[in-house]
Amino acid sequence: MPKYDSLLLNCGGGIINRSQQSKQYRGAAALAIGIGGTGVAALAELKQKVYQQLEPDDPDSPVPEYQHIQFLAIDSDTTDIDRMRGKAKLDKGREFFSINNPNLEAALRAKNLIESDASLNWMDIDHIDGLLSTQGAGGVRQVGRYLLISKAGALKNAIESKCWQALNGMNGPNLDVYIFAGISGGTGGGCFLDTCYIAQKALENMGMAQFANVMGLFFLPDVITSKPQVASDPAKVKYNSSNGYAAMKELDYLMSLKDADDWFRQDYGTFKIETQKPPVKMCHLISATKSDDSLVPNGFRYCTNMAADYVMAYLADVQLPKYGLTMRGHLANVDNGVSGLPRMHGSNLPYHILGAASAEIPVTQISTYLAAGFMRRFKEAVGKDQLNLRLSQDAVSDWVDQIGLTAQQVYNDVTHGCPDLVLPDIDIDDLRTFGVQPYRQAPSPWDTAARNWCSRCEGQRGRNRAALEGELPKSLLDEDATDDSLIGRTFRKLCDIAKNPELGPYYAAFLLSRNGDDLKAAVEGAIQEIQGWKRDKQSYLDSAADRIVQASTNFCANRFFGIGDKRAYKDYMDSVKEYYRTYNHVQECTDVENTLRRFREQLENLNSGYFALLTEVLDNLLETFEEDEQWLDSPAASASSGYTKRILQLSDIRPRLDEAIDELNATQLVRNFTEHLMKDPKQWRSRDDGKIGLYISEFMVTVFQTQTNRSLEDYLYEKYPETGHNSAQLAQAVSNDILDGVYNDAKPMFWCSPTFPLGRDDNTVTFNSSSLSVPANASAVCSAAQQFGAAHNEFYVRRTGLKNRIFALRFCSGIPFYAYAGVPQMKRIYDENRTTQFGVGAHLYAYTGRGEDDSGFHDWRSFLPVPMPYSYEPSLVDHAQELLALYDEGERKGIIYGQPVNQNGNQAAAQTAQNAQNAQTAQNAQNTQNTNYYIRQSAPQDIPEYKLEDFVVNGQLNAGDLQREKRRLQDLLAGMYDPAANGGRQVALKNDGAVSAGTACVDKVRKDYFMHYPALQQIVRRELRKQEKIRRAIEQLDRIEEEYKRYEADMTTFTNMVFYGMIECLSATGEPEYDRISRAFYKYRDRRGMETEKILVEDSKAFRFCKEYPLYEMFRSYRAMEPDEEPRQEMDEREAELRKQTRGANDHLIAAALEKRWNAKALQQLVRDTANETDEDKAEICRFYEELVSRILEYKNMFTNEQWTRTSMVASNPAPAASAQQAPARTWTVSPGGSTIYTVYSERSLQMAWDAVNNTWVPLTAGMWVLNKAGDGWETIQLDAAGNIING
Repeated sequence: MPKYDSLLLNCGGGIINRSQQSKQYRGAAALAIGIGGTGVAALAELKQKVYQQLEPDDPDSPVPEYQHIQFLAIDSDTTDIDRMRGKAKLDKGREFFSINNPNLEAALRAKNLIESDASLNWMDIDHIDGLLSTQGAGGVRQVGRYLLISKAGALKNAIESKCWQALNGMNGPNLDVYIFAGISGGTGGGCFLDTCYIAQKALENMGMAQFANVMGLFFLPDVITSKPQVASDPAKVKYNSSNGYAAMKELDYLMSLKDADDWFRQDYGTFKIETQKPPVKMCHLISATKSDDSLVPNGFRYCTNMAADYVMAYLADVQLPKYGLTMRGHLANVDNGVSGLPRMHGSNLPYHILGAASAEIPVTQISTYLAAGFMRRFKEAVGKDQLNLRLSQDAVSDWVDQIGLTAQQVYNDVTHGCPDLVLPDIDIDDLRTFGVQPYRQAPSPWDTAARNWCSRCEGQRGRNRAALEGELPKSLLDEDATDDSLIGRTFRKLCDIAKNPELGPYYAAFLLSRNGDDLKAAVEGAIQEIQGWKRDKQSYLDSAADRIVQASTNFCANRFFGIGDKRAYKDYMDSVKEYYRTYNHVQECTDVENTLRRFREQLENLNSGYFALLTEVLDNLLETFEEDEQWLDSPAASASSGYTKRILQLSDIRPRLDEAIDELNATQLVRNFTEHLMKDPKQWRSRDDGKIGLYISEFMVTVFQTQTNRSLEDYLYEKYPETGHNSAQLAQAVSNDILDGVYNDAKPMFWCSPTFPLGRDDNTVTFNSSSLSVPANASAVCSAAQQFGAAHNEFYVRRTGLKNRIFALRFCSGIPFYAYAGVPQMKRIYDENRTTQFGVGAHLYAYTGRGEDDSGFHDWRSFLPVPMPYSYEPSLVDHAQELLALYDEGERKGIIYGQPVNQNGNQAAAQTAQNAQNAQTAQNAQNTQNTNYYIRQSAPQDIPEYKLEDFVVNGQLNAGDLQREKRRLQDLLAGMYDPAANGGRQVALKNDGAVSAGTACVDKVRKDYFMHYPALQQIVRRELRKQEKIRRAIEQLDRIEEEYKRYEADMTTFTNMVFYGMIECLSATGEPEYDRISRAFYKYRDRRGMETEKILVEDSKAFRFCKEYPLYEMFRSYRAMEPDEEPRQEMDEREAELRKQTRGANDHLIAAALEKRWNAKALQQLVRDTANETDEDKAEICRFYEELVSRILEYKNMFTNEQWTRTSMVASNPAPAASAQQAPARTWTVSPGGSTIYTVYSERSLQMAWDAVNNTWVPLTAGMWVLNKAGDGWETIQLDAAGNIING
């Protein structure tokens, strides 16, 4: 049998006394949002408290409405919503926003759709596949976020709609948005940050952002693990810790985005968000462990209760201005207090923690106990158990007779007022003229009269039936029903019976319908009786018709005179009357039967639509209150939750309550209760739980008004009889016994690190802003609160409209995340599961490389800092030494700098550009206390990658352009932070360390901030890279200039070596060749004195350009040699020595030969020939040959045109054979280097030497060696102006 949740104590219901409820606070509308399982649980707690403790908008409404307090649950799983019971349950149709996707698995496997969706660029879909749950987000935060963003547009619209509903009819625009969420679940953890920003966006769209406060109440991971079913599951613990730590990192970073110089940007499909605002204006962190490290039994329920009560405190009316603290006043107070806290470590201080406790009178239990007792007495008096003793068949017959429902009574009612049949007299002779009448006919005068009579009777019966068959009034109120109708008189009688203290509603309902012995059966019997009458009359009607035939025959056949005729005439008339009366009687029975049949239908409707529902309601009420009695007798009713303590237990006042129950009289138990039910049947005929609960509550509160309207002070005087109703003594007792207790119990719910000094009350570590809420109508309690507040300065007394409870709230603000003791443990699990299933999708942003925006290029796991400052716990900060070095480098390079503040608080004029050393010197001289710190960000600069070609004009280095560009870069480096010259900006770096703790503390706090803000680190890195790029560009210009000069020098040296014949260049056949060179080398003696060849080019893969560009390859080989190593050093020295000598007559021959091959036309062809080479190779090849041509021309200038064009004077015939007897007049032994030996014959030529190996003449060049006169050593050959050898 169903029970009424609205009246069940274990469902949050019970008898609610409106007089004990508070008025709503009307200074601001409210929207409460719950996200995920934990958030929705807290939201449900809040709604239940609102229904129990606040007056609804319309106290007479069967379903309480609170238009200015709106609720919205957001979840991917409907399980919790579906399980909710009671009138305060969340309305699935109006207060639930589902982000569920029934085809989630298929949707997530459609990777191509996700990867093409710009709003999902952040999603690590490749690793999420396979980690899906059939319900909810399966513990994966990114899956929860995916579900939310898939419906982000609809969610924003839903939030806007809820806000408008809350604000409708308000006198002002103020709105408070409270967001409840657990941060470590898949749905709550994955959706809470986006929901906060979407709520802000909705308020902006409404134009209400400046009037609204978005506040978060976020449940930390240990709240979830306080559930035994979670704590015992290792997989859930890992998910909870990994998700929780990831969410903590994100929340902590986003709470100070502006200080971090970063932005939250997200494409939600139908709208985008780009903001530096924190997710919430006030961020409350809630833990399941108290600040003294004590565990709370049933921590999850404790925390959701506490969070709901905290919000509830600002939804109830307060006495303003003296004894009221609104949410806005609370915010201003907290902001002011936190701003004055000394910073010993560089960390965000935007968090608030709560501790709460209450002492109350269980007024709902008291009222429900009384109601349960009432129903128990009602059952004893007129319950079903009494029916067998009272409702017998004879009793039913008596009620049928009393109501007038027998067949005869109904027949009389139907035929009431019908006239008797009167036939007109007919002359006897005239009558005979009609002759013998056929069957079922009568003489026309009589037939007409009889038929008219039947019609008149039928009309009267019709009027009677219309009244008898009349319907009950729509109101279904007994006083509106009349006795004219059968159902009306029956209903009135049944109502009288129901109200009869000796009979009651069960008796009335069962009299109406009880399986045979009831009014329905009696009516059925009456119908059968009438049907029997009708059958009898129908049978007799045929006899009556025969009598007319017989009487007419007798009358016409026999002529009697006198008395005989009269007797025959009378028999004839009587036979006609009898026929028509019988006929009319049959019609009467038909009408009565139809009336009874209609009445039977009405009885069925009355039973199903009224009395059956009435007994159903009574059955449900009896069962509901029996369950309430069982619960009140159980330990659960008196058990302390650890959060709320009872000023008086129900057991303390039960004797007095039982006395009130026992004093109930029969009239109160039956008549008054039944009259209450019957005066407004629409309240219970709909079967609406809420309507029924409210309607019953109204009656019970009225019946027991002496008990239910007692004030808190009435109960306190009962608890402390020794005060003798003395207000002052009662105030003292309350202060000592109750207020001290709730104060001590209200320790903040925060698992605090043992190294964090949370317990201090001097506002030097945290700002403590506590309140004590007491009933405004309890003067002695208010007085006690004032005394208590005077002794505890951090407490603010609030006089509220909540009449049965005292509520203490200890509020600590300015809490850093590192104070949470769970950080190290969760970080360890987070780090260990980086690549496991418990780490997949843990962060809202993963690096995917997707999208044109940057949302697919964030990796929050590596980007976001540890929510703990380096100075507090160095071991937990990743890459700490690297970041410290980065800071120091930034200071040294003038990127991070301090700027003094003058006495008026205005900043000094912007520091003009200066070098890093000057900037550092200036900073060291500044007073830390009066210094603002900034990070400089210069304007974008286009620093090109310089190449030699940028500064070469017509083959020559434009040194002026190079020097001007170099000076530009030097000026840029020196003045890159001068805003007047180069633009850019400066970003504030927080510098709010505790000055009282010394400069070292201020410095470490500032560095903590820097290490906590990766966006600032990126600025410094970019600036360092920019500075380094400029320096490197300057160095590059230096290298270009130096390289150019070195190249030019190398080119000059190399070409001279070729021109001087120092390098032997041979064809494939071994002959000297300077075009199609197959092999080139330089001969020298190594350190061991061994003759060695340094190959500069030959036909092999080792020389890339040996075939096409052998001279260029020779040059490459030459430059590849180290200048200070052999043979490069010897080659350079020989070239330098030869360069000093005067050129001989034949020194032009090699250069002249090269000129024929390499000239302007050849260079043009070279451009075409190198088209398929790389750009770099092409440029280098062309540069070389351009330089070669230039060097040839420069070399040519050393000779006259005659000398340059003169060929060798040596005869073409070879030297004599070795066997010839004739000896030359004089010979010289010369060598180009190495083991090659040539011979000069004076009689032949002093300009040419004979190469006996190759059987050819070789011109003498300045690069050769000659055997000295002593024949024991070599010396450099000397040639005169004509090229003749003159030494050796």
